[in-house]
Amino acid sequence: MGGGHRRKCPGRGLTRSPAKARAEIKRLRVDPPARGRGVAPALVEGALTHAAKSGGGHRLRLSVWSRLTGAVALYERAGFTAVGSWDARDGLVRMEHA
Repeated sequence: MGGGHRRKCPGRGLTRSPAKARAEIKRLRVDPPARGRGVAPALVEGALTHAAKSGGGHRLRLSVWSRLTGAVALYERAGFTAVGSWDARDGLVRMEHA
């Protein structure tokens, strides 16, 4: 888009592939006015689809603070399971979707 126009996006997600057999959701945020409208589940589904289309049976992983109970529940509904944390910080949960 030219002329300095920017399209407002209610949510953002970022994935990266730290290893060939894995992809990782690094950030997922939905602006408060857009919450409860299906934006976060759509972003998670998009990340899962992207990982699947990348070939090689990518496993998608993420970490989330346990205090973010809505986010933990969202990931569980999407098929992620807690697998323990690679990070020693208290309250950080590691999850994977195979």
